[in-house]
Amino acid sequence: MYHTKDYKTFYVLGRILSGTIKKNDRLRIMGENYMPGDEEDLFVRNVTRLYILQGRYRIEVGSVSAGNLVLMEGIDQAVTKTATITHA
Repeated sequence: MYHTKDYKTFYVLGRILSGTIKKNDRLRIMGENYMPGDEEDLFVRNVTRLYILQGRYRIEVGSVSAGNLVLMEGIDQAVTKTATITHA
């Protein structure tokens, strides 16, 4: 998690293992305590913006394909430390 300039929200850092993530995709976020069949630590959120890190800069992009690191905006309330994120 990386904080924004105003320290009010965070960007979630992740690596795309397969497929492609696009701006405004609906994501299923399974937190650390998620158990199959139990929806206690399961959230569904839309990612609002995507960024790729280039040195000390963040470059906003429309989509990111497999194998890349990405900063995701809009899902920080659902992630505490780690999570598994898939398409909803």
